[in-house]
Parts: sequence; structure tokens; C-alpha cells
Amino acid sequence: MIPAFLNAILFGTNALVAKGLSEKGLTDRDLLFTNFSIGAVPLFLFAFLLGKWRFPAAVLPVFFGAVAGNLLAVTLYFRALRFTEVSIALPLISLSPVFILVTAPVIVGERIGPLGIAGVLLVGMGAYLLGASRNRASFAAPVLALSRDRGARYALAVALVWSVTANFDKLCLRYLDPYVYPAVFSAAMALFSLPCFRRFWPSGPDSAWPARLKTGASSVAARLGLGLSYGFMLAAHMFAMMALPVAYVIAIKRAGMLAGIAEDARRRTPGRALRAAGAIAILIGIAIIVLRGGGAS
Repeated sequence: MIPAFLNAILFGTNALVAKGLSEKGLTDRDLLFTNFSIGAVPLFLFAFLLGKWRFPAAVLPVFFGAVAGNLLAVTLYFRALRFTEVSIALPLISLSPVFILVTAPVIVGERIGPLGIAGVLLVGMGAYLLGASRNRASFAAPVLALSRDRGARYALAVALVWSVTANFDKLCLRYLDPYVYPAVFSAAMALFSLPCFRRFWPSGPDSAWPARLKTGASSVAARLGLGLSYGFMLAAHMFAMMALPVAYVIAIKRAGMLAGIAEDARRRTPGRALRAAGAIAILIGIAIIVLRGGGAS
């Protein structure tokens, strides 16, 4: 369980650092490349010192499926944020652990018991409420927006794609060392994300993003914090995957959204009652998962 909780803590930390950098003018593509490129450094260090370097041909289709799926998901994620409000997109994206309850039995053959399912559903509901608390209209607004808002549909697609690619991580770890896989994965994402995203983003100031990486020396520490938190998060994620069912790992990871509560309180963001309900649902769900012991059949 420890790697799963480290995964959640680092997920929340990474999100807060990314939010701060974006408010200082760092673009989404800057954030993406920083995450994967800097994050790969500690991962390769671990891999060379502790890993067993083997890469059988049998894993290549799943590995490239994981990379392609995550590139698609992140592309859709940024499109969702471009075409709709965060208060619409985030709750829908947070439903990914619920979808994993369906995809994991099919892809990796994992089935969890009724109590475990209840825990995952509570975490999914709590994460949804935390995201929806930012919406001034209604907590049901993200779902209602699906019929008229393509950004909302992109967000739902992100959750669906991630519910598949999370299982690919589990499959890759059946062939690859847990130190080696995240290092190679992060390097591949850093390499392939650049040509992938160039065609999906509008032209303008954002198109000159490589030059922007050479400026803003005052934010170097924050950039390092962003990349390193992602790298360590990915390492914890993989070790959690080896010990727990996929649905539990992603559900616990979504608990990292609790890190945003303090920030929302500082900003006096409306929706305190929904945030409280969401936090309680997440904590109860996590408690059920922990007491259940993390087993899968």
C-alpha cells in the first residue's frame, strides 16, 4: 500500500506545482515536456543502478500501445481544457477508476470483491464531487454538458482511454523490470509528445515554446520540482501496480486531488459543501480499500 499512497501524494504535489507554473505563463506543452524529460532522469538512474535490462519482443505491442494511448489521452486532455471549463472536464476525467472496474477484468483478468468495488466507486464519486465543486451551476453540470459540449466529451474520452492504458502498465510489468519500464516509458513519451502535439495546438505565441524553455531562470527550481515529482510518482505508480489491483491503484491515486482542497480554501473558491462531501467519500472509499487488503481474484 505504501507505493500507492506515495503515488497519490506525488500526484497531488505534481498537480499543484503544474498549476503554479501555468499561472506564471508556462504553456501546457512546456509542462508536458518538463514532466517527461526531467522525470526520466531519476528513473534512468534507478534503472541503471537497480534494474534488470531486458526488453523481450513480446512486450513491444503492449509497450507502444501504452505510449500511444497515453499520448492520445494527454492530447484529448488538453483539447478538453481548451474547449470547456475545468469544472466540467475534471469531474469527468476523475471517473477513470470507475471505468477500470470494467476494463481490468477484460484486459488483465483482475476482479475485485463487492467491498473493493464499493471503495472504488466511493473514491470515484468523491473525486467527481471535488471537481464539480468548482461549478457554480450544478454538481450535475459535467454530465449534462456531454450532449452539447465537445470539451466535455473529450474529457470523458480521456477517462475511457486512461482506463485502458492503466491496464497496459500492468501487462508491461509482467515482462519488464519495474525500474526499467517507467524510465523507458517516460523517455518515449518525452520523445514522441513533441511531434504529436505540434499539429493539435493553434499557432501563435504558443508555437515558439522551445525558446521559452530557455527563459524564466527564476522558475528553474519549480520546473525541477515538477519533473522530479512526476518521475518519483511514476516509479511509485509502477511498484503499486505490482502489488495491488489496477482499480485500487488508480482510485488511491485520485485521492491526490485532496491536495487541492487547501488551495481552494486559500482562494475562497465556492463549493465548500461539495468539497467536504467529496473529501469524506474519498476517505471512506480509501479506508474500505485498505481494510479490504488490496486483494484481487
